[in-house]
This record gives sequence, structure tokens and C-alpha cells, in this order.
Amino acid sequence: MSSGTLSAAVSPDDLPEELMAERPSLTTLRLRAALSMNELARKAGVSPNTVMDIERGSRPRMSTMRKLAVALGVTPQDIGWPGDPFSKLDPDEPLPGHA
Repeated sequence: MSSGTLSAAVSPDDLPEELMAERPSLTTLRLRAALSMNELARKAGVSPNTVMDIERGSRPRMSTMRKLAVALGVTPQDIGWPGDPFSKLDPDEPLPGHA
């Protein structure tokens, strides 16, 4: 992946529909912020390899999720993480003890 950056923030209107998911991925949020992997890593205080690994599907530690979310100006729950620990419950599935 290129380490270059976009010259201006990307407008949500210019993004493909799959990038406008209810809970966007780290990659989507990084691109919306017009940041390279290296820039996001630097801003979050993590290694570029950490960002790359997460974008490729590795599950991050909670502390890493927090750092990346803060760097992007969102909460960890706003991001669709690999192995998503914040995924929403299936609305058709009863809650435990409420069958």
C-alpha cells in the first residue's frame, strides 16, 4: 500500500457505497481523514506495522483500538474492527434470559 497522502480530506460523497457502512473499518476512516498508514500510526503512537496488520484483519488489543480511535476523532465503538468486539446484537435473536 502506498505511504503517500491525499492532498485534501475525502468527501463522503466521493466514496463508494461500501465505504459508507454503518460502522466503517479502520481503513475507511483513515482514508476519510486523508491519512496514510504511516501518518495514522504516528498520530496514534503505534507502529505502521500495527496499522497494516489491523487493516489486513488482525485483531487489535483494546489499548491499540483506543489510540487509533482517538487519532481519528472517534470512539472505538464507532469502528468496525476485525473480529469486532463491539458488533451489534442480532435484533432477531432474544437476549439471554429473555426468550
